[in-house]
Amino acid sequence: MSENRKNVLIVEDEPEQQIILRRFFGVLDYAVVGVANSPGQLQSLFDAKPEIVVDIATIDAYVPNDGDGYRAAAIVRSKFPKASIIAISGEESGHGDVYLPKPYTIAQLRCSLENVRSR
Repeated sequence: MSENRKNVLIVEDEPEQQIILRRFFGVLDYAVVGVANSPGQLQSLFDAKPEIVVDIATIDAYVPNDGDGYRAAAIVRSKFPKASIIAISGEESGHGDVYLPKPYTIAQLRCSLENVRSR
């Protein structure tokens, strides 16, 4: 693990998408510091592990459990103002630095990552 390893947070309610994102970032030597399926679970994660640092977050715009991706993005932005957000959704956009529509390909995910890293 290199000193410059980046930390990624995944907010996604679909288990299959969580797996895809974990594997994608793992192959690129990113540390997945947390996975949440709702804004409430995200806040609980931060409360339980205050040492977490987030460089990049992928956030599903629609998480049905207890809120939406906008709320999750606001939580991430309030705790990590410099973190880049990739908003992923099949229906809407607007709360991230980069929007990635579902369904997406790995090439599109890589392009979204390159876009946020260049900011």
